[in-house]
Amino acid sequence: MSNNPDFTTMDYETTFPPVNEQQWRERVEEEAGMPFDQLIWQTMEQIDVKPLYTGTDIEALEHLGYTAGIPLLPPQPGRRPKGAVHCL
Repeated sequence: MSNNPDFTTMDYETTFPPVNEQQWRERVEEEAGMPFDQLIWQTMEQIDVKPLYTGTDIEALEHLGYTAGIPLLPPQPGRRPKGAVHCL
């Protein structure tokens, strides 16, 4: 008998009832003991990083599906930089 839970049979809706972002923020502020705005940190490039991102954060982004501004292309023979390894 395994001690590992079978996640394929878990009822996530009952185990983890859905919460909205406001409920999540309130719980985080309660647990952290500080306002949500103080949990935002900055990278060395001065980019703000929030503790939670939702679908609404990315709705207006145009660059999804691209890497460093370049559209994603399917792998093609001979189109890799010298020394790059292609793994399937």
